[in-house]
Amino acid sequence: MKPHTNWTFDPPFPIEYSSSSARNILVGAEPNGDADRPHARDMGEWLRFFPKSGTKFYRAIISIVSSFEGTEVDLKNVVEHKPLLQNWRFIDLVSEEAGPQVEGDFISRVRSDAHRTVTIIEKDEPSRIVLLGSHAQRGFEDVILPLLSQRYRRVGLPHPSSRGGYVTRALVGNPNEMLRATGEKMLAYSHLKGWR
Repeated sequence: MKPHTNWTFDPPFPIEYSSSSARNILVGAEPNGDADRPHARDMGEWLRFFPKSGTKFYRAIISIVSSFEGTEVDLKNVVEHKPLLQNWRFIDLVSEEAGPQVEGDFISRVRSDAHRTVTIIEKDEPSRIVLLGSHAQRGFEDVILPLLSQRYRRVGLPHPSSRGGYVTRALVGNPNEMLRATGEKMLAYSHLKGWR
């Protein structure tokens, strides 16, 4: 494992996000230190400034957000992303970057960052929490969920770098219908098994 550097997780459009009555959070496992990044290691800045339409991870995020918002987006030419992302924030359960694959004792690292994660969620009071990939889903359900003092609606989707393709309404239907309160069993979509 390479040396770690901590990331922060501001919204891409902080003013619009803070004034929104329908904030949403995308939750990943940990930042990929091998990926290209802006000078500041912040996911909001990355989403706002760095991505090009050719970045698969970025296009996957736009595709996921579009599926929730019910909008059509040309993923080969994503130009104007502010209307889609202004009500969304991306956080990782672990703030230290690693490689492209989750390594080591991930759950212990989620526990180490749990206070930060819970603080962001409870401050934002999101309408939707979208857990991206099996590691984020397991870390959230096992560590973060028991620490939350309020009920939030969440759903599991594939990791944005998944080989199964982009998450679209044509593929998964309306993911808003799959959201479950934190007191209920979470539903997750798998490219191999569908909704489960």
